[in-house]
Amino acid sequence: MYRSTDRTDRSDTAAHANLFLAALPRDDARAVAAVAIRVTFANAEPVVPEAHGPSLWLPETAVLSFGERIGAELVECGMVGREGVLGWEPATGIAPSSAIGVLIRGTALSIPGERVQALCAERPALAAALLRYRETVIAQMRSTIAGRLHCRPEARLARWLCMLHDRVEGDTLDITHLRLAEFLASRRAGVTDSLHLLEGERVVRCTRGKIVVRDRAALQGVAGECYGAAETVHRALLGPFGKVGIAA
Repeated sequence: MYRSTDRTDRSDTAAHANLFLAALPRDDARAVAAVAIRVTFANAEPVVPEAHGPSLWLPETAVLSFGERIGAELVECGMVGREGVLGWEPATGIAPSSAIGVLIRGTALSIPGERVQALCAERPALAAALLRYRETVIAQMRSTIAGRLHCRPEARLARWLCMLHDRVEGDTLDITHLRLAEFLASRRAGVTDSLHLLEGERVVRCTRGKIVVRDRAALQGVAGECYGAAETVHRALLGPFGKVGIAA
């Protein structure tokens, strides 16, 4: 499902594709990059094998999900892309507990959990940044819970599409209807019906295995209050994030 490729270039933090890493103080970013391995995820699948043991993941072009494993399935609760990290628990002295899946294939940096704990002990700015990022994930989970209790299926789908759009370059989302349905814990037919409605309103365009966001403002309008609260928290704690306006 995935393969390790190379050590990261530690010479220029501004070149890092992961925004969390690029925003760290230069010395801290170099220390993280020095022990990171770049991993390529070839497929978007529900569960990432734990071949490397507990790890800190810093997505670059991949978008990862997190949640709870129930049997062989992953019940997904949220997503992280190039803006953040997964597996931050060693910063608080505990082992990572979330199961991780792949929503959008691509690359991510991987660091063994024990290395993360040592780095956090040596570098307070890194530990503080991980704790701030944890707050953004908590905010995302609050929005997920509220959405599942109070939002229409179309609004929940629009929220997830906005969130994916925030985490990729451009306007094309490489994701299937089936994978979206798995992530939303919805029937595939229901997701397809909702996408057809969005297509009819020229908000998105669907092709095989891809969804193109045509009108971002309209997509956020469909999501309504289901989208935006967690993104506001992220901007307040960590800086600019996400997309606004009208896509091509």
